[in-house]
This record gives sequence, C-alpha cells and structure tokens, in this order.
Amino acid sequence: MALDLGCGTSTGTGTIYLATHGWDVTAIDMVAKALATARRNATAAGVTPCFIHGDVIRLHELGTGDGYTLLVDFGCLRNLPEGLAEHFRLRQRARALCESFTVAPEPRPQQDLNPIIEDFVTWLRDRDGRRPEREDIATLADTWSHLSGPGYYACSPYRIEHAVILVADGYVEKYAEAVLDPLPQWVEWCIECTGLTGELAERARQAAANNRWDGSDGMDLRRTE
Repeated sequence: MALDLGCGTSTGTGTIYLATHGWDVTAIDMVAKALATARRNATAAGVTPCFIHGDVIRLHELGTGDGYTLLVDFGCLRNLPEGLAEHFRLRQRARALCESFTVAPEPRPQQDLNPIIEDFVTWLRDRDGRRPEREDIATLADTWSHLSGPGYYACSPYRIEHAVILVADGYVEKYAEAVLDPLPQWVEWCIECTGLTGELAERARQAAANNRWDGSDGMDLRRTE
C-alpha cells in the first residue's frame, strides 16, 4: 500500500505510475481541480487508485488508515510553511505507520556518541559550572545525530528547529523540557567546534533561543532566560 501526498501537483503522474505497477495507492490533494485532472488521467490509464480530497497536514481527519509500506511526498509538505512540523512528525513516526519499507537506504554506521557527550558535558561544566543529567544530554546528542547536515556539529537554524520538534513531539513534556534546556549551550558549543562566525552564528543562536515547541504548526517564541 502506498500513500501519495499532494498527488495533484503532477496531475497524478506518480499515483498512476505506482498503480500501473501493482501498488494499492491512496492519493490526497486539497486542490479540487488538480485532483479531478488526476482522476481523469487515472481512468484513461485504466487504474483505480483511491483519490481523497483533503488537507495533507490533517491526515488524522481523512480516515486514511495505516499499513502503508510506501510514503510519497514530492515536495508537498516541505513546501508548506504550516506543514513543516507535520513533515518531521511523519518522518519521526514513519516506522510506526509502515509495516515495512520496500526500499530502504543502507544503514549508516552507528556513531559512538559517548566521546561527544563527554566533551560537551566537560565544556559546559568549565564554562557555566552546570552539571545536567547525562541522560538528557544523551537524548539531545542522539536526536542531533539523526538529522541531516554536512557534519555532526553543523548547526543551521533548520537543523535546530527540527531537533526541537522531534524532542518535543517524541517525549512527555517534562522530559522534553529537560532535554531542551541546554540547547542554547549545545549550539554555542557546536559553533565553537565548527568555527562558525558572523551572521550564520547569530542565526543559529537565535534559533536555539526559541527552544520550545507547543505542538502547533509553528515554533513557540517563548525564550529560555
């Protein structure tokens, strides 16, 4: 089973391709005209995917069900400002939604995070005299390791925001708060490790200061003092 998000963008081309190759496809788009075109094209191709008119960031309201083994998103969610958080929520929950993956990338070798955790804890203790729980730092370090970037210490605003979303969405509030409390210091440490300077460094610091997410479509602007 395949779930195609924003299928009407390409007039159903991806949906139709999957259906003609034996996939049971559910395809969603909120633009009625584009969806109608996709339906006509599917009929002409002799396939009958399930087309749903609805908002892709509200899947829970559309009755799409689960059991999918393929999720398709050709730039739909990631190009919607209000869909950014949902895009990463889906990414975090993909294994729960899918029974298996038909095609999976080769797993990356697991990085030993213990030296990184120890380096940060030592840096933070020497700098601020703080001694956070090692488990909290380990969770932050592990989340950071699963986000794409040119290197482990890269700290773009997008990477920082995505880390906040994954932690806030993946853990109970009390634990998420504890994990995110040292995020500004974590980013400052990464800035030092990479030698980042100027406007890029300031943008990273600003993103780290917005280190809470309230579960809405945007970041909570509450800052940590």
